[in-house]
Amino acid sequence: MDLRSSKSDEEKKLKRQKNSEKVRKWREKQKLDTERNEELKKKDRERKKQARLRQRQDAKSSNAKLEKLKKQKREEMKRYRQRKMEQKSKKQETKEKLENIKTSDRLQKHLAVKRTQAWRMRVKLANPQNTNLEQ
Repeated sequence: MDLRSSKSDEEKKLKRQKNSEKVRKWREKQKLDTERNEELKKKDRERKKQARLRQRQDAKSSNAKLEKLKKQKREEMKRYRQRKMEQKSKKQETKEKLENIKTSDRLQKHLAVKRTQAWRMRVKLANPQNTNLEQ
């Protein structure tokens, strides 16, 4: 019996070591991937900046293009503000839900305490001689 348990312990230890090695390699790979993703995001941001700059420079040549660009910017900001308002309202709703849950939990606890107190009082009233002996 001791031989089997020692073998199984060794096997478990080896499995744990292999698994920890796999996890370590996976984490390192994830770190490298995030760095690459950050680089790609940075390049995209730069490209967008360059594209906007080109648009602005093109728009300087004619009033129609300038008005169109301003209108696009207004619409973009409008959508941005709308999104922020929606996020804010969702956040508020979740806060309210959590608050309701907390208050309902408090209420449930309070009612449970009241029930227990009422039950104890009924027991005392039903057996008055037992309570006198206890005191």
